Amino acid sequence: MKVMPLEYETRYHLGKRTFIYTFLRYGWWATAIGLGLMYLSWEMYFGALRSPLDSFLTSHRDWYIDSGMLSEWTFLASISFIFIGLLRGWVMYRQHTFMVDRHAFHLRRGLFRTRETRIPYMQISNIEIERPYHFRIFGLAQLDVTISSGDRDTGRSAESRAFLIPLIDAKLAHSLSHHIIRHGSNRIEAELDYKEDDEDEEDGDISEKEETDDFTMSERDESKKYIIYPNN
Repeated sequence: MKVMPLEYETRYHLGKRTFIYTFLRYGWWATAIGLGLMYLSWEMYFGALRSPLDSFLTSHRDWYIDSGMLSEWTFLASISFIFIGLLRGWVMYRQHTFMVDRHAFHLRRGLFRTRETRIPYMQISNIEIERPYHFRIFGLAQLDVTISSGDRDTGRSAESRAFLIPLIDAKLAHSLSHHIIRHGSNRIEAELDYKEDDEDEEDGDISEKEETDDFTMSERDESKKYIIYPNN
């Protein structure tokens, strides 16, 4: 799978496939009602329902409603339900966004009341990508991380098995995991090199101190040769 490089300081959403899935999962009922009303509006204005509807409304002239007006109202209602379905899917889609920088991974959850989690790359010890069967059909995945202390993200119990990102495009999940692994390994190597440099400097200081001590002792030995003791 081709890995897409991630840009620093850029807020990422979870992908187009994720929006389609959330729309179908959370807004299907409103969309189905809207499509049904739209079909009913068509039948009331152009289809088989036009003639019986005109006959019914003619016998109820005191209602001041004709078939065209009723069809338009039904059509507006269908548009409203479809909009509600889209809005619900969009709200669920916007629940999670993330951003990466040179030092940490940032995850923001919530739309109106947000909660942001910052996880340094050095603390991430494991990345898990899970793809159930129905997620593979849509090209989706679930992503979770384990920090070095052995605990998952704070606020989530192990029993609930809630993923850090419960829904994300599979390609974006692999790109994010590759980014975290690459930056985490680079920082570990840099830290090891820094420790080795510190150890080398300490060894150099110790050797210089030993040379200084040896030189001081040799000076003392040389000075002893020239000490004149008084004759008794």
